[in-house]
Amino acid sequence: MIIDTLVVGKAVDFFNWINVVPVPVTLAGSIVMMIIGLFIMGYTQYGYMWASLGCGPRDTLLVGLKRHAGRFPIGGVSIVLLSLVTLIGWLLGGPVGIGTIICAFLSGPIMQFAFRTVGFVPTDVKHQNILDSLRIIFGKKK
Repeated sequence: MIIDTLVVGKAVDFFNWINVVPVPVTLAGSIVMMIIGLFIMGYTQYGYMWASLGCGPRDTLLVGLKRHAGRFPIGGVSIVLLSLVTLIGWLLGGPVGIGTIICAFLSGPIMQFAFRTVGFVPTDVKHQNILDSLRIIFGKKK
């Protein structure tokens, strides 16, 4: 989570600066670009969750809810979670557009697809907490 806060924004700034990703000019192109981005996000979620260094707050909540949801698929848990957050945001006056709806209803199933293709079960991962990580970094034993 800490690495995420330090790196993601700068990575976005860098890719915007080098202008490697074309800006879509049509609604259809924007939707395709967004769906491609959701697939990239699904596989990158696997990457950082698999590292077991601790998820960010959204993914921690997602994994915790999945553990309590039993056989209900993690993609479905994500749809419920993101739809609820979208509704609350809208009720508070936030903007909701086609991209918001696409994200709320497709990011979970795409993430679930990504996890399934690599054989990853996020509820099986034992994440380090921040104190364990610091002990390892500074060579201290428990």
